[in-house]
Amino acid sequence: MILNLLNETLQIMRMNGLKEEDIIFIGSDRLGYYCEWDEFKVLADIEYDNLTPQVCWDLIIKFSNQFIMVRNVFNNLHGGGLHGWRAIRLNCSKKTKIVSLFGIDDQLSTLN
Repeated sequence: MILNLLNETLQIMRMNGLKEEDIIFIGSDRLGYYCEWDEFKVLADIEYDNLTPQVCWDLIIKFSNQFIMVRNVFNNLHGGGLHGWRAIRLNCSKKTKIVSLFGIDDQLSTLN
C-alpha cells in the first residue's frame, strides 16, 4: 500500500480534532532533533510503503492541548507490521498525591 506521510498526519490530526496551530514540537524528544510545521510539511510530503523506507520510529508531534502523536507498529494478519500514527491524550492533571513508588504491584493506583 502506498502512503503519504503528510496526508496520513493530517488525517489523524482531523480524526482527533488537532490543529496545526496547536503543534508545539515535532521531532525526537529523546535526542533533540526537531523541525517546524512548515518544514515538516515539505519533508513529509513523500510517498512510501510499509516496507521501505520506514518513517523514523522516534518521530513525535506534541500539541499544546496535551495530545501527542507517536509512530506505532500495528501487526497485520500476515505477521508483518503496518506503521502509522497513534494519537494519545495525556492526562497530566494532579488528582492524588503519590505516597509510595514500590510494592508488589506495578501500578501507582494500587499502591497509593
